[in-house]
Amino acid sequence: MPRMELLYDHLETSARHLAKGSARVARQRIIVEEMRSRGSDMIRAEETLQVLRAVLRTMREHERILREELALMSNLQESAMEARGGAAGAAQEATFPFLEPPSPQLRQRTASETVSI
Repeated sequence: MPRMELLYDHLETSARHLAKGSARVARQRIIVEEMRSRGSDMIRAEETLQVLRAVLRTMREHERILREELALMSNLQESAMEARGGAAGAAQEATFPFLEPPSPQLRQRTASETVSI
């Protein structure tokens, strides 16, 4: 699998994980608020919320790193395409198979599943 396609796959997985993580944080907030309204001991529930938030921050950082790497690969791909010409371009294409552009379906799928939190 070409490197850019792999990055898109990882970004897609990251988006799913972020969506699930965000849902868990939202659910835990509700639990904490319900416990607060009942006057229950919330220490463990609040600790759990803090852990879930920390995990979500780590997941966001991972997605940021994936996006940066994808941007770098895209820039490299654009530079390589500009430098291509005739037979030299074909030789470069064979040397750098990871420079193949991702399919439009993969780009669209990744863009539509990006989660803002």
